[in-house]
Amino acid sequence: MCVGPCFKVSCYLVGSLVFTLETGVNKPLLVLVACLAAVCLLPSCAEEAPPEDLDRSTPADRFAQITVSYVEHRVPGGARPQVHISGFFARHAGIDRGEVLRILNQPDVPDPQLLSMRIGDCKIVERELGRPPVEDTSFVELLDAGEIRMQFGNRGARLQRRSFPELFTNVNGLTYEGALGGGHAPMMGGSLTLRGRGSSEVGDFRVRVEVPPVPRLIALGSSPVSSPYAGIDWDEDLDVRWLVAETSPNHNVPVYIELAVLQFDRTTSLICVAPDTGMATLPHDAVSLIAGSVESDSTVQLITRRISRAGFRTARIHSSEAFFVSRDSVLLK
Repeated sequence: MCVGPCFKVSCYLVGSLVFTLETGVNKPLLVLVACLAAVCLLPSCAEEAPPEDLDRSTPADRFAQITVSYVEHRVPGGARPQVHISGFFARHAGIDRGEVLRILNQPDVPDPQLLSMRIGDCKIVERELGRPPVEDTSFVELLDAGEIRMQFGNRGARLQRRSFPELFTNVNGLTYEGALGGGHAPMMGGSLTLRGRGSSEVGDFRVRVEVPPVPRLIALGSSPVSSPYAGIDWDEDLDVRWLVAETSPNHNVPVYIELAVLQFDRTTSLICVAPDTGMATLPHDAVSLIAGSVESDSTVQLITRRISRAGFRTARIHSSEAFFVSRDSVLLK
């Protein structure tokens, strides 16, 4: 049974050919019929396939980020040091990279706004967490990069693939997560290696990123930080003191200080980039603006971070970076 207009023509011509062969009439028609039938049976003459999804035909950017976050607990007998890993390999269009990061809302993944700041800069940043793409033609596709492993000395872990929740129709795919549990000695410098075996969508890779020391908080104002909680005077400049890097101190390497008000769907932060001298002052005018965003259900934190970064190459991805974030934090009353 023939389907489609071209195949109907072919059936008609083949029928004519059979008639010609049986009757011996009009033998020159044989060549013409055979040629026309062959042309019409080519794939280009079949019924057209449904057009590709417009999202996938939009010019897209591809970038990857893998972030290793390390935090120590200052209370003896409390939570042990933890290493958390999160990563993704994104293909996206219609939105910029910063918006992709806000949609994914992965902890401690550095935002481009943060990394573009210079030493001495302060800015207030508002982020709406988990906000979907707004344009009909925008999309985020989270690619499968195959198996990824982390190695630090004799400690290692394989990252787990996690399907991104079906929250938005134009965001899909998977992210990577991993952790090293308690019971290990603190990380005291050195480097960490990430290896990916690659997949049909992403090439293999290997990247080594330095492990910066934790910028341990010492005091806020005149009050020492010795527990998970601290109090501050919102009506004054806020002096923040931390432990300078014990090994090879470099004041050109910044410490990122964040005064953050966290709520269910958004975060308001004062972020300052300070030289690693062990002390910085958050100006009162900016601190008071943050105080104005605090509500009864808000979580308020002061966070210090040292960040190291390393780029790496992998096929079919335009740019890729690995980060190591060593952090300390305290909850504010």
